[in-house]
Amino acid sequence: MPDKDAGTPRVFIARHGETEWTKSGQYTGITELELTAHGVTQVQNSGRVLVGPGKLIDPSRIAHVYVNHMHGEPGPADIVLVAHGHLLRAFVKRWLGYPMEFPLSLMLEPGGIGVL
Repeated sequence: MPDKDAGTPRVFIARHGETEWTKSGQYTGITELELTAHGVTQVQNSGRVLVGPGKLIDPSRIAHVYVNHMHGEPGPADIVLVAHGHLLRAFVKRWLGYPMEFPLSLMLEPGGIGVL
């Protein structure tokens, strides 16, 4: 069965597109930076290919969208989490039941999307 037709709830993790700081390898922390032109293109391309009716991320199946520090209890549907790479790695560790100090190697390209 194609992943887009999964019968169980999923969590999609998405990394923001390229910024001037991601180009130079800097950690943005709580600093909000605009996307570069390339970063906008990355996000638009990911959205065009992956988001829409009948695609991997079907908006009609999304229960919640979490961006950075929003909180709430997930329901029995798909969830989209958009955040910085460090927060996504911490979330994935917890989702998989690993302690925070577990050396999980997870790298998403800017604008990339992963599925748990």
